[in-house]
Amino acid sequence: MTADLQGEKLLLTPLEAAALLGIGRTKVYALITSGKLASVRIDTSRRIPRAAIEAFVAALTVAAPGIHTLPGDGDTRPSTAYGQP
Repeated sequence: MTADLQGEKLLLTPLEAAALLGIGRTKVYALITSGKLASVRIDTSRRIPRAAIEAFVAALTVAAPGIHTLPGDGDTRPSTAYGQP
């Protein structure tokens, strides 16, 4: 195994993905069900590739400044995050 893979898991549980994203486990499952977050099955286990999490976050940051949406949700209301109007 290469040095870069030794400290980083390639596949995360929904709970680990939730912690990494700062959201709840239920929201992770909702994102998977809606197709906004890719996942894989290994037998009966659901896992989220680290690359899928990175792609999901990258897609969120593509939105116009001041507009924070999830890909495909159609919500373009201005964000109130960080004290913005």
